Amino acid sequence: MNYEELVRQMADLADTDIELQISLYDVFILISQIQLALRHPQNNGCSAERARCLCDQLFTLFSPQFREFLGLGYDPQHDI
Repeated sequence: MNYEELVRQMADLADTDIELQISLYDVFILISQIQLALRHPQNNGCSAERARCLCDQLFTLFSPQFREFLGLGYDPQHDI
């Protein structure tokens, strides 16, 4: 099997949902890592858009106040 076939197979799985059990702390870590990756100037296109949508979905697991805090992760001025 070549890479094109593997990519095609992955695309076919785009609407296949899975159940994942992780802690909210790990969700926070995952969000922060995605945000950091999304700030790379060459990280654009469909997969970046999908990652941003995933972050938006994950934000809903937190309180409104914490969501505001999470949103700062898109801005490098708030790096610690």
